[in-house]
This record gives sequence, C-alpha cells and structure tokens, in this order.
Amino acid sequence: MIRRARHLFTRPAWWGVLAVYGGWAALTFSASPFVVVGVAGVGAVEYAVHRWAFHGAKRWAPRLYDAIHGAHHRLPDDPGRRIVPLTHSLPVAGVLYAALGASPAFSGALIGYLAYEVAHAATHARGPLPWPLRALRRHHARHHHVDECAAFGVSSPLWDYLLGTMPKAPHPWEVCGAEDQPASGRDAL
Repeated sequence: MIRRARHLFTRPAWWGVLAVYGGWAALTFSASPFVVVGVAGVGAVEYAVHRWAFHGAKRWAPRLYDAIHGAHHRLPDDPGRRIVPLTHSLPVAGVLYAALGASPAFSGALIGYLAYEVAHAATHARGPLPWPLRALRRHHARHHHVDECAAFGVSSPLWDYLLGTMPKAPHPWEVCGAEDQPASGRDAL
C-alpha cells in the first residue's frame, strides 16, 4: 500500500505535467521581452536545483535524496521517472507565482520548465532524435554513466561550462573499452 502510494507521487504521467504547466503558461502568457528572461532563468535554476539541492541532499539527507532523485539515478531508463512529479514541482511553481504573479517572466519560466521536461524526457528516450536533442542526450548520459558529480545541466550545458562541471571524458563509451560497451544505458550502471 505504501509502495503504491509512493509511486503515485514519484512516477507522474507526462500528459499531466504538460496539461498543468502548458495550461498555466497559456493563461498567463503575454508577448513581452520578459518572457525570454523567464525562459533563460529556468536554465540557471535547473542547474542549481539539480546540483546543490538534489545531489547536495545525497550528503546531508540521503533518504530525501533517494526519494526525490536517487531512484531516477538507479533507474534512468524507467519511463515513469523521466518527469518531475507535480508534487515536487507545483510547490516551487507556487512560490514563483507568489513572487512574480501572472507576469510575462512567470509565463516564460513555465515555458522554460516545459522545455526542460521535454529535453529531459527526450534524453532518456530510445530512438533517433534531432541534432540538438542528440547533443543533450550525450551530455546527460555523461552525468548518469560517467560522472554523477558533473554535467548537471539537462536542457543546456551552458552552466556546466561556466561553473566548471563539464565532465572530463567526452562520452560514456570512451571510458570503457569497445569490448566493454554496454548494450543499453541501464547496463552501464
């Protein structure tokens, strides 16, 4: 019973996240340069939360880390763990809404967050991707399979470059011999 309830909060439906944030963004959208500020700000927040809150919690609150992010690292190919659950993201969105109101910056932040969710889901999906998403998949695979303490940016490696957390190895398979190349990302762990 408890395990089932836990999965309800840690394995969201992608369409629910899209409906909530896409609808909210549509209701608050107005054409303004501040939409761009909101979209751009999400990349910095995404990096900071991933590096210092999620991975930082591994040191100071290991059980919390496991509940909010550790399961995703143990099971990176699990389709149910590719999107942040609404129970985790809605409180953050609520604080942001309280601070910014129904402003263009808030709308831009929601659009940026949806772009992050799409990028993250795509980096873990199987099959061919267009070039920008292939590059993001390669970058995010480094985080999961080469160095968990590097490559924190999911929707962009910009903050990894600026803050010195780009991984040393250029690609996960280059740290393995060709004979050691795993069949799938799950086997690489």
